[in-house]
Parts: sequence; C-alpha cells; structure tokens
Amino acid sequence: MNALPPAIPSRWSMEEERTKEEANAHVKHPEGQEEPLEMERFALQAGMAELQIALEKATTQQERAQLRKDLAKAKAHYAETLKLIEESRPPYEILTEQDLEELGEDETPEVIEGLLKEGGSLMIVSPGGLIKSWLGQHIAQCQASGSDFLGRYAVREGNSLIVDAENLPKEIRARLRMIRKSLGIEITNRVCLLSKPEFLLDNEKNVDDLIGLLRGVERMTIIIDPLIRFHTGNENSAQDMSRVTRALNRMQRELGATIILMQHQTKPGFMAPKGIHAVRGSSELYAWPDMVLMCDRKDGEYRGTVAKNRYGRDGQTIVWDTYIDEEEGRADFTFLREESAEITRDERVRGWISDLFETDKEWTIQEIHQALQAHRVGINLIRGMVKRLELDGEIEHRGGAHRKGFYRKKGSSVTASFRPELLS
Repeated sequence: MNALPPAIPSRWSMEEERTKEEANAHVKHPEGQEEPLEMERFALQAGMAELQIALEKATTQQERAQLRKDLAKAKAHYAETLKLIEESRPPYEILTEQDLEELGEDETPEVIEGLLKEGGSLMIVSPGGLIKSWLGQHIAQCQASGSDFLGRYAVREGNSLIVDAENLPKEIRARLRMIRKSLGIEITNRVCLLSKPEFLLDNEKNVDDLIGLLRGVERMTIIIDPLIRFHTGNENSAQDMSRVTRALNRMQRELGATIILMQHQTKPGFMAPKGIHAVRGSSELYAWPDMVLMCDRKDGEYRGTVAKNRYGRDGQTIVWDTYIDEEEGRADFTFLREESAEITRDERVRGWISDLFETDKEWTIQEIHQALQAHRVGINLIRGMVKRLELDGEIEHRGGAHRKGFYRKKGSSVTASFRPELLS
C-alpha cells in the first residue's frame, strides 16, 4: 500500500533519500558558468524546512516576525533557482520509436473511480446555484480522507487546493466542517484554499507563482470554481480560451496536478442549446478536459451525465441525493443509482443533431459539421442522419443560393426573412 503523500503545509520538507549523482548534478547557468543549481535547490529546501520548524517553536513576536522575513526570502530564492533550472533545460525532447516502447504501459492510477485519472481533467457543468461548489468541496474532503465519492466511487488519497472566487473563506470553512461531519472524518490539513481570488490563469506571473508554491506536492488536485472568474478573456473566443487551457496544461505537466473545473451552463430558454451543447463558451473549453459531467436536478434528484469520456464510453448517468442542513451541521451526498445509455453511435449522433434544431434556427450541413467538431462526426454520417430526420418529419428543408440547403425544425417559427442574404 502506498504511503500517504505529505499534506500541503509540509511541502517544503526534503525528500528522504537522494542519490549522490542527483546531489552533484550541475546545470548550465545562462551566463555560461557551471553552478550546482540542483544542490542549491536541495539546500534551500532544507533551509526552508528548518525555518518553518523554528517559526513554529518561536516564543516572541519579534522572533516570529524575523523568521517570517527569512522564510519569505528563502522562498523567493527557491523560486528563482527553480526558474534557472527550468530555463537551462531544453524546451522539448525527441523520442525514437524504441524510446516510446520503453515507456511501458499506461498504469495511471484513478483519482475518482471511473471518472478521473491522476494528472487528468474533469469539467463539471451545471446551471448556476446547483451545488457545483458543494460537489467540488465534497471531492476535496473525500480525497483528503480516502472516503468514497458520493459514498460509491473509490477515491485515491491526496491533497486538494480549492481556488474559489464565489464563496468567502468563512463560508468554505463552514461547508468543509459540514462535509467532514457527514463523512465522519477529522480535519486533515490536506485541503487548502487559495486566499487570493484575483488569481488569473491567463496571467503568466500568477501561474508561475502558483506552480512555485505547489512544486513538490504529490497527488495534487486543483479545483477551480468557477472558471469564468479566473481569466480576463472572452469565453466565446477560441484564441482567449486557448491561453487558459495552455496554463492548465502547464500545471498538469509541471506539477503532475489533476484539474477539476467548475463551469456554468448556458442560460435556459427556448433558443438556448440543449444537452452537451449547453457548455458555456468556446468549443476549446469543451475539447480540453478528459471528461465532462453535465449536472442537473430532476424530480428532486441530482443527476450527472458523462457527456464526454476520453478513456471509455460516455453516456453514463450518476444519480444521487444531497442533504444539507446547517442547523445539524451536515452535508450528505448519497449515491442512488447508475443509468447506462445503451444507445448506438448513430442514435447518439441523431440526438446531437436534434438538439441543434431545438435552438430554433436554420442550419446547413457544413454548420452542423462545425458544431459537432468536438465529437469528430464525419460529414457523410451527418448528411445521412439529416436525411433520416427529414424523412421522419422532424425537420424540413429549404433551398438557398449556390445550391446551399437550409434545414430547420418542422413547424419552427424561423422564416426566410430572418436570413434574407441567403435567399435564392
């Protein structure tokens, strides 16, 4: 059984064993001098650990103030050393086919059974106010204690950092207490909160600072709640969102971190997209995570449908009950059942296309192909499915200029006057 990784407050402690070769490793300094930067990094880690211990044992205010200053300087020096080491390494490496074979088989452990792998990514999508934050905090406490998610899915022990811009620290503290009480666990110090909500993923310095703080922490899960509060871009712009996803990729790569994003659903309404198309923002956001869990509430039950699964079959729906009582100080999450979507690929494509026509607008074959790009649906399959929908009387066709055909839901209020430039 693997030993539990160190809790986040102990992240500055040295590793127990290092080889002589590692301790003597030299890295080329940008100015051309040979400096043992790795040895300097190890020494700084040890020094920070000693300062942390001394700070905890300090008895006077003056002594604590001086130790805090020394610790801050040591951390700054440590961050600079890490940057020099990173800059001295090649930005990439080339692997031969034989190198690839020597990588071995993929044995990446799961963080949440069937839902999330270590170093992977999960996006939880729901309308506003549908306990996304509670769900993320429940996951954090399950990971801290090794408790089952929803009381059903095994969770690997580890550390969690909650990056929350919608709830005050005292509110989060109260929630974590309620979840701990429901799980029957004690405080672990494995759940931490980023105390500065002005952190931005599209700000390189912000990301540098966070990586510097978390470097060396094992089994780290970062929960970002909600995504829209942590960037300055336009969520409908693929270019703006690519800067956000690059930052997320960097945290995964440099920290080995697992990422959970909380994302809002588009506002409901007659013209609003349905199902998986309701993920707010550019398709870049939908394409990035390994898994997307679309959450809603129906008949008093909470439901999460796996709308995307990079590792297996999607369509699974998890149904659970949530009981929150502030007077009792409890927040229970109880698994009820699973519902499997036993449908074919063609049926799923048909459902996706039908959802598009619920937006009450006209579509060309090319527009449908573009809208389903994230699902990698071929244009010939789309043409065949659109023809079936037309034959079944669900949609109707209208000719346009340059032999371009337009399709709309049968009986739709859409009229040709909405798009006069496309009339033949």
